[in-house]
Amino acid sequence: MPIHVIGLGTDLQDQPDSVRELLSSCTVLVGGQRMLEACGNYPARQIQIKAPLESVLAEIQTAKAQREQIAVLADGDPLFYGIGRRLLQDLPAQDLHFHPGITALQTAAARLKIPWDQVRTVSLHGRLELHPLLRLMSRHELIGVYTDATWSPDALARELLKRDIDHFILHVCEDLGLGTEKLLTLDCAQAADMRFSTLNFVLLERTQRPERKLTLGTPEEHLEHENSLITKAEIRSTALGCLHIQPGHTVWDIGAGCGSIGLEASLLAWNGRVICVESDPKRAEHIRTNRVRTGAYALDIVTGNAPECFSELPDPDRIVVGGGISRSPDLVPQALDRLRPGGKIMILCTLLSTLHQARDQLGKAGLEADVQQISISRSRSIGTDKRLEPLNPVFLVSFAFSKSDPFFGPKRPKEEDMH
Repeated sequence: MPIHVIGLGTDLQDQPDSVRELLSSCTVLVGGQRMLEACGNYPARQIQIKAPLESVLAEIQTAKAQREQIAVLADGDPLFYGIGRRLLQDLPAQDLHFHPGITALQTAAARLKIPWDQVRTVSLHGRLELHPLLRLMSRHELIGVYTDATWSPDALARELLKRDIDHFILHVCEDLGLGTEKLLTLDCAQAADMRFSTLNFVLLERTQRPERKLTLGTPEEHLEHENSLITKAEIRSTALGCLHIQPGHTVWDIGAGCGSIGLEASLLAWNGRVICVESDPKRAEHIRTNRVRTGAYALDIVTGNAPECFSELPDPDRIVVGGGISRSPDLVPQALDRLRPGGKIMILCTLLSTLHQARDQLGKAGLEADVQQISISRSRSIGTDKRLEPLNPVFLVSFAFSKSDPFFGPKRPKEEDMH
């Protein structure tokens, strides 16, 4: 006997006859409080979905073993940010029969007259931070947001303003399908000072493209920086290419300066996380300016000293060190201690003394460094002709852990504990 997973849509009272007949035949209805109240006229026994979800799943399995007719209720489509995903994880797929309903995204797009296939969507339910949303805002024009009690539209707007993001408007769709339905179009400053119904869906629409197009090898003059203290475009491209950054990677950019490497790393780790660590407040402010200027909204900025701030950062897959090792002899060893299996560290050096310190710190960890020297010359006009003008050479000092490498640092769990 299948378990019917029914999407009731946004209007819980507007159900087709086939769904009403199915609900009438069920002996058990499982759902959130709002769905169960909407189905209060059916004679079935009700099980409310609430944490911990494991106990609800156990009740469903017990009812199924007793051959009861079960319906699990969802608003919208149970397989679109709904309970359907969790049911498929815990129950055999052949035992589940899905009945999709109209989603909040579809309803909101219809009200706003926007083709909903152009909208990228994210759910903030139960999330502690906004990175999944910020990653989409860096790349797309229309983003649908399933909010919750923590990430209400006003809280969302306030967090965006903290990151100086004001290039989007919020279409707040309250109480969709109810008699109290309301549509509001607000900028972040307006939304931040308002209160909203707990039942809402937000569609973010970009109003302005970033000032500068972020690419690999972004020209130095496109980024705010101090007295030419910026990693040159050719060096950035080479370093990032050698790091083999994957979309889901977490990247640390230590001694980030104006953030040029971290910004471009965010293009590669587009589904991961990039964190710029910079101790100089003025330079950290340059990173903040460049984040908005290029639209790399998900880039994190930590104004603090390395390695003291490492404890507050997530474990990295890739580490770039652009400065700080001359002041902190423990920087590289402590960074290595946090590097994930299969990770890679790269230290950029312009001075021979820094090159020596980088090799020495890796050597003290029992590691043999790979060293590359990158020399770049750029053409400059001279009279009616051109000549090549060399830039300062840069050394790339790196080490990569293989996933089978027995050395992961003294604080790493034993391999058998990692599975």
